[in-house]
Amino acid sequence: MTEALAVPRIASPEERITSIIALASSVDGVDIVVAAHEGFTYSVQALNPEYEIYADELAAASAVYLESSWQKLTGNARVILADQGGKALLVADVGEGFTVAILGERQAVESLLDPVRRLATGAPISCPNCSAVLDVHTYTCPSCGKRIPFTATLCPYCGTASPARSCPNCGAELMLAPGRVEPAKAEKQRSAVAVTPRAQSNEGEVVSEEKGETPLLIRLTIGGGVVAAYYASSLLLGIDPVIATIVGAAPLAASLGLILTEKRRQ
Repeated sequence: MTEALAVPRIASPEERITSIIALASSVDGVDIVVAAHEGFTYSVQALNPEYEIYADELAAASAVYLESSWQKLTGNARVILADQGGKALLVADVGEGFTVAILGERQAVESLLDPVRRLATGAPISCPNCSAVLDVHTYTCPSCGKRIPFTATLCPYCGTASPARSCPNCGAELMLAPGRVEPAKAEKQRSAVAVTPRAQSNEGEVVSEEKGETPLLIRLTIGGGVVAAYYASSLLLGIDPVIATIVGAAPLAASLGLILTEKRRQ
């Protein structure tokens, strides 16, 4: 049995920063992640080495962005999304003077907005089975192969919807919805309840009709075959074809009689 991953706790600003960096640095399209304290560089993850020279600039700019344009969130955490030199910039305030700046492609940065918000406030989405924090993980889109946030229900690159997931910690089957997650079994139960009794009744009627018609068609086919056999035999044996046809039609007439009788019973 494989050892379960440790369930991360999102309590202090340092732990929140660590969680955000772990997520952002695993998403395709992110160039650099800079954590800062009071405007000074605290930690740098440069996924694209060309952007490492901007680390100190981003650390200093984080406070400026937060003061000029921000949204208040629960826990006094703030987050903004802005344009920066043709790229998208996400800045989050995790409290006590700590900030995180994420620079990269717009699709990637925008997909991080909701999970970073939750991580910054210390209230991320967790597995309902084992309580593992899901917002720190990534998921590979089955359509385009891009790594996206685990809790993103739509791929920001190709738009593919893939709400079904397996918990990376315990393997439980999950069903994602915007801002929440629940066991996949609950979704299946709701789908089963959605089937109406009328729909089931109609389906049963169709099956019963098919069962009733099939033997009648078989009888009709056999009867026709007998008539054809008698007619062919008359030609070979020199019997009057008219007489042979009349004699051979008797089984067919009997089959038709049974069909009409059964129709009246129905």
